Formats: sequence, C-alpha cells, structure tokens
Amino acid sequence: MRKSLLAVAVLGAFAGTAMAADVTLYGVVDTGLMYTHTKTKYADGSSVKTNTFEMMSGKQAGSRWGLKGTEDLGNGYSVGFILESGFDSDTGKGKSQLFNRQSTLSISGPFGTVLAGRMGSVNQGTSSTGKIGMLSAFGTSYSDYSANAVGVFAAGKILPNMLTYQSPKFAGVQLHAQYAMSDDAGDGASENKARKTNRYAALAATYNAGALNLYGAVDATDYQHIKDAKNHTATTYTFGGNYDFGVLKLFGGVQYFDKVSSDVFKGAKIFSGKFKGWGAQVSASMPVAGGTLLAGVGYMDGKKAKGETVEKNDINRIRATVGYSYPLSKRTNVYAAAGFGRDEQKDTEKTKYDYATAFFGLRHNF
Repeated sequence: MRKSLLAVAVLGAFAGTAMAADVTLYGVVDTGLMYTHTKTKYADGSSVKTNTFEMMSGKQAGSRWGLKGTEDLGNGYSVGFILESGFDSDTGKGKSQLFNRQSTLSISGPFGTVLAGRMGSVNQGTSSTGKIGMLSAFGTSYSDYSANAVGVFAAGKILPNMLTYQSPKFAGVQLHAQYAMSDDAGDGASENKARKTNRYAALAATYNAGALNLYGAVDATDYQHIKDAKNHTATTYTFGGNYDFGVLKLFGGVQYFDKVSSDVFKGAKIFSGKFKGWGAQVSASMPVAGGTLLAGVGYMDGKKAKGETVEKNDINRIRATVGYSYPLSKRTNVYAAAGFGRDEQKDTEKTKYDYATAFFGLRHNF
C-alpha cells in the first residue's frame, strides 16, 4: 500500500512539473524526389551540362525536430525556450551541430520579448525570428533554385550569439531589433583592437491588419576587422508584403543591397565578388481543387561594389516557379513544383548558368 501511494506521489510530482514547464516536442518530416538540369556556358563557347535525379529532404519545409516550452512567472511575465535541430530525412543524418536551426532562451512581458542565443536574422525564414517569408507565396522554401522570398534577394543567415527584441503590437505594428556578436566563425568575444569576428545588426517592422501584411527591414553585416585588411559593411534594405483578396493572395517585395558577398545569394554557382544592386519579385497563391496553386517570378541586377579591384563585375538573375500543395489531413500534405532560372556574371568574360528543376514530395508535421 505504501509503495502504491509513493508511486502515485512521484507521478503526480512529475506531472505537475511538466504542466508548469509546458514543454512541447514538435517537428517536420519532408521527403521527396527531385530532378535538376543545369548548363554552364563559358565565354569561349564551351559548356558543361548536368542532369540529376535524387531523393531530397526538406524541399517544402526543412525536416526538423525541436523542443519548446514556457513557464508563467506571474504578473504578465514568462520565460521560454526553443531548441530546434535540422536533419536530412532521406539519409537520417543530422547537421554539423545539434541545435543548428535555433537555440534560444527568452523572457516576455508587457515590454515585449527578448531572445538570446542562436537564431535566424529577420531576412530569412528558418527560425521563429525570420520574417521575410511573408513576401512570397513560396515563403523561403521550395529549394534554393525557386522564386521564393530569398530567390533574388540577398538572404539572411542563422547566427550564434544573437540578441533579438520584439515589441508588443501597437495597432498591428510590431518592431524587431537584432544584434549578433559573431557568426559561426567567431566566438562572440569583445576585443579592443583587431576584431576577428563578423557582427550583424538589423531593424525591422511588421504590420498586420486583416488581409494586409507588410514587412520592412534594414540590416548590416560589419565584416571582421583585421590589421592591414580592407574592411567593409554590407547592407540591405527590404520592403514588401501580401494582400488576401479572397480568391487570390498576392505577394511582392523589393530589395536594395550594397557590398554584399556572393554567398548570400541562394543557389549561386558562378557569382564571385561583392555587389550592389536591387531585386524585385511578385507571386500569388490561390485555392484550386481543394489545394493551393502557387506561382512566382523574380529578377535581380547587381554591379561591383565600391572598393572592388576588378575592372568590371556585373551579375543578374531571373527565376520563375509554379507549385501546388494538397492537404491530406491537418498535419500532412503532398506538394509538387517546377521552375527555371538563369544566372549571369560579366567580368573579363561572360558566364551563364541555366537551371531547371521539378520535384514532388510528402510533408508531415508532428
């Protein structure tokens, strides 16, 4: 009898702890098949073609699992955490670090929310702090070759040692401020003289009023300070949003960028250097046959940034994508998409990179 009462007491204690912490296990498993054709054409007339058919993970949404929880501190204050890890569902392999997508501790109250740890910048969509996905019907998904929200824009990154502030909403407006003490190559430590880490800062605002949703952001990456090295600060200015007409939801956005490195352009294979320029995109979604039809196009044009030593360095990109998603249940859907694009770089010579993709997959949320 005493053992039974003790067991009940222990189970009750654990149940109470779980309820207080409010911990949730969640995730996404997304697996599909993808065909990709590429052709690289060089100035001398030669070209290289590739055709690939493969099983892929995370084309509509990155496969992941995570833990999140909150504790009510009373008087309108609470503490929360998110630990999120990405993996490849086709191989079962995890990423290079356990919680690569997000690892944050936060405190919320009447003042808003402050998060600290590893998280995404506002100009990407991987973690809970990414907001730019509202500019495209494809969000930030459907592969690195699609006309999604970062298809023709200089994309943001997931960064460690980040602080993010999110204000309360005032008449539909919410402010977002971020500062990262380093990227993955640094340790976030402050140094008085030569600084060997890149720093990041951003200011953004979102507006939600029924059918209308708007997003605007300016961000800057201050590259590492090393003695006798030429330093620079890359900046982007992004604006756009979406409007739901009922029968059609229209998305659009524009971006100006300056001194950004080529690695911020998703799917870039031939771009090299630092650039200034602009990008624009438009897309739409509409209900069709019980699912959602998606379509979008985007264009980017850039020139060599000030301070680049090359004589001439111009780039441009055009992309178009169509897709369809059909729900099998509240947590499971099938999807398919196809698209094409072209990247060009003109320096001392001219190189073209053409690509076309088609894929379909199954996604399950838990």
